[in-house]
Amino acid sequence: MQDYISFFQAHPVWCMAWLGIFVALIHTTIKMKMAKYHFVDHNGLSQLINRHDAVVFDLRTRDEFRQGHIANAIQVLPSEIQQGKNTLLEKYKQTPIILVCSSGMAAVKSAEDLTKANYEQVFVLKNGLASWREANMPLVQGKK
Repeated sequence: MQDYISFFQAHPVWCMAWLGIFVALIHTTIKMKMAKYHFVDHNGLSQLINRHDAVVFDLRTRDEFRQGHIANAIQVLPSEIQQGKNTLLEKYKQTPIILVCSSGMAAVKSAEDLTKANYEQVFVLKNGLASWREANMPLVQGKK
């Protein structure tokens, strides 16, 4: 026990950094468990589309969307979701919605916004379109 105390006294910055990382890890884990949205991989996304008529919302910019997107995806900006400006979304309140961005990070914030607005079935493509590409899944180019 004395060794631990000596270590903590000799390295307070390291100890605080590790404590901060540990607290952040626990916070993130609890937040993910309590979230009203779920993560899906490329297989789960395909199943949701084919079996439950899920709608894919692509949160990337118009140019990124044109370079390649999931078939039948609808391009929506995260700011439109956050501000509730997109009336197109309203008709999908009870439909499974899958949010897609480049890496999966931007979609989490939009998923939180949608669940706060009482959307019932919100999903996020884990690791975003990068994981879709890695799995060699098809992309559609062009279109708005």
